[in-house]
Amino acid sequence: MKLRKLICLMLVASMPLAALATRSSSVSLKGGAASPDQAIEIKGDGLYEGTYYGVTCILNMKSKKDKYSHVQVYTSSSLPVTVNMHPVSNSGQSIIATNEDNYLVIEAFRNFESAQIRNIDRDNTLTVSNCVATPSIN
Repeated sequence: MKLRKLICLMLVASMPLAALATRSSSVSLKGGAASPDQAIEIKGDGLYEGTYYGVTCILNMKSKKDKYSHVQVYTSSSLPVTVNMHPVSNSGQSIIATNEDNYLVIEAFRNFESAQIRNIDRDNTLTVSNCVATPSIN
């Protein structure tokens, strides 16, 4: 009888911990490819309400002639954004290196937020991949 009570108590006590484990998990977000003068939108639809996330994505652009190219990054609520650890300017414009991975980081992202990454290169396609939202303390 005591063993049953102990097992029931342990099960009841572990339920809130299961909810926290789910809430602390990283969530993959959809990326994509953008032709010149096109944009990719990252949405927080699958994120928990009331939780802040740090979003990271890899930006890549293949080019045979240019070492650098330009992108514009806009967020729905003017969130802090960096590309390769450099803050994105007020115009949303940033320089990325071609033919290598560039790291986009958006802070304080929430479930109703969105971010738009526009390819402002004239010739090459921008790829946004490996987007992950990780819960953060804000």
